[in-house]
Amino acid sequence: MIPDLTDVYNKNRIVTTAIVIVVPIVVIVVVVRTVFSGGDVILDDRTAARVADAPQQVAASIEAERQVIAKAALSLARDKAAAVLTMLDRASGASAAWQNEVHPLLTNERGKMLAANPDYVRAFDSINRQSRPTPTEIAASPDESSRSSRVRHRP
Repeated sequence: MIPDLTDVYNKNRIVTTAIVIVVPIVVIVVVVRTVFSGGDVILDDRTAARVADAPQQVAASIEAERQVIAKAALSLARDKAAAVLTMLDRASGASAAWQNEVHPLLTNERGKMLAANPDYVRAFDSINRQSRPTPTEIAASPDESSRSSRVRHRP
């Protein structure tokens, strides 16, 4: 199942927002401690490490969020491309079937049997006149070998 980009974005946004909220709170605590301690900055090692690492944590979180969104977008694009290639394969098959089975009815014995009935002739004529892509138009898409290899290489 492909993750919805909005869900991925929202989940990672929560982490980024939490970090952005924690940093100002730590700074406020430091300022309050400084004011009430007579001007000396009192930071334990853990608090000092958090304050020093906060910008890197925010940057890392933003980068991780960007990567998750990019991966989800690539996965979605890959799945859509595979679906399009499958539709092209089906269109090629349908076109080949038309050329091999229906088109010969214009000249073979089975077609003569259909031509004996005016209702069949009208139905066949109606179907035969419908617009459909030609094999040349379908072949204008990527060649069969590259289509198959692209679909198979999906991780």
